[in-house]
Amino acid sequence: KHETKKKKNKCRGNRKLQRYKAKLRKRGFNNEAITSLINNDNQVNQDQNVVHESTIPNINIELLVPIDNQVV
Repeated sequence: KHETKKKKNKCRGNRKLQRYKAKLRKRGFNNEAITSLINNDNQVNQDQNVVHESTIPNINIELLVPIDNQVV
């Protein structure tokens, strides 16, 4: 019997990162400079996420928005 298998799409990886690396290579950066820039960007983003999470307390949004008094 002939069974048809569903074709699985290939995983292309992090496309955004690939485009960023290509842009840096086009500007003349070498691989070491590119990896250091990416590591610095990742570290800055992680630091910002930690600050962002610590400054915003956990608030229940349902308590802030009155649902009964809305005019349609």
